Amino acid sequence: MSPTIFVTGVSGYVGGHVVTDLIEKHPEYQIITLVRTDKQAEIIRATWPAVETVLGDLDNNNLLVEQGKRADVVLRMS
Repeated sequence: MSPTIFVTGVSGYVGGHVVTDLIEKHPEYQIITLVRTDKQAEIIRATWPAVETVLGDLDNNNLLVEQGKRADVVLRMS
């Protein structure tokens, strides 16, 4: 079974490059990303259709815990 990776900061320079590398090298991984706005979610979905987006921010502790529980790996790129 492929790992699930939860990534924050995907709309930034470093986070975007990390997700690009993950997708290119391991297309079997399930990637979930945290974005703050609908516009960012649209951009992420257009760039990487297989990536799941979650709307929220780093101040939403319940959301972070919930998504962290779903993941095998959490990458905080922000």
